[in-house]
Amino acid sequence: MKFTERICWVSPVGDIPSTGGGVARAVSLFNQAGLIEKSNGDLISLYGVSKVKQLMLCIKMLLKGYRKFVLHSFFAPFSLFLLCLPLQVKIVLLPHGELKCGALALNAKRKRLFLFFVRLSFISNRHLKEISGIATTEEELDVLRRTLPVAGVYKVPDFVSDDLLMGTPNDIVLNAGVNLVNFSRMIPSKGVARLLEELVVKLTSTNAGWTKLISGIYLFYVKESPAELENVTRLSEQLRFLGVSVYLFEGKNPDQIRQSLRNVSNRLGFVSSRFESFSYALIESLGFEYLPIAWFKNDLVDQLLANNLCQHLDYGSLDSIDHCFPLRRTNKLHVENFIESMSINNKIIYQHILLKTFSEVG
Repeated sequence: MKFTERICWVSPVGDIPSTGGGVARAVSLFNQAGLIEKSNGDLISLYGVSKVKQLMLCIKMLLKGYRKFVLHSFFAPFSLFLLCLPLQVKIVLLPHGELKCGALALNAKRKRLFLFFVRLSFISNRHLKEISGIATTEEELDVLRRTLPVAGVYKVPDFVSDDLLMGTPNDIVLNAGVNLVNFSRMIPSKGVARLLEELVVKLTSTNAGWTKLISGIYLFYVKESPAELENVTRLSEQLRFLGVSVYLFEGKNPDQIRQSLRNVSNRLGFVSSRFESFSYALIESLGFEYLPIAWFKNDLVDQLLANNLCQHLDYGSLDSIDHCFPLRRTNKLHVENFIESMSINNKIIYQHILLKTFSEVG
């Protein structure tokens, strides 16, 4: 069989953020940066593709002569088939948060079985695979080291660009309320229902604090869990009764989101996730009038905190650590400088890793 030098880029959710969330956003940024095209790559999407059809697709790509793959999911059936088949391939694997402890705890039995089969397969075929792993946290890299015979692991933040920003900071409108903005997949681990629940508790207490200034909440979501959406809808009605308007927007693309928020004043991004490996939602929220608040901690949050570009609250808390007023203005220039620097550095690093993995003789 004649092998192709082209690289097969595999996304579990395509590259449309309004349907695929953060992973699709990451893939779209790789595309926009020209890394897929410049690496001689072809992008395929597994969005809506069944397990059996993913197996068939994997075999099809192998029969076409592909032996170089960039996988944007560890737990996609396509990835399992490719990792376990006794064929010589080169792989760059980007788990996008799938290997963090919190993520591994979801559907834990299925994921443990997956890891078992992968480890078992490498008893006989480890010499056939050349695998590099890229993740945003040491936690995920440690799992990769323990699971796969990786040739190299790299801790690199996800791609960013100023196109990610969902707004530009405007002047604060005096005597107007604060409008929370949340971007997320509608699943329990993203904490949307938890955020609304905590707001209901706060606003019905004698210690409402800064939350009594909230006049509106704008929720932009990708629908995944009907039960979570039902909880969010129920809590939204309670908040409306308490005088807070809640607006729900399903499956909006970035331009539609910007249009929806264009005339909204005093915007404050709130990322309510329990854990994130990176967080495009946090980057998207940097362009509002107030510094965004994150309920999780990771390297990105640490970087933003060091540059005075975001705020952190403990998961489930609506009180700042020092009990001070948690609304702080955004500095537009600081945001632009941070994103520009991060974008240039990350592109150089990713180009180096791809060149090193796929150009070396092996």
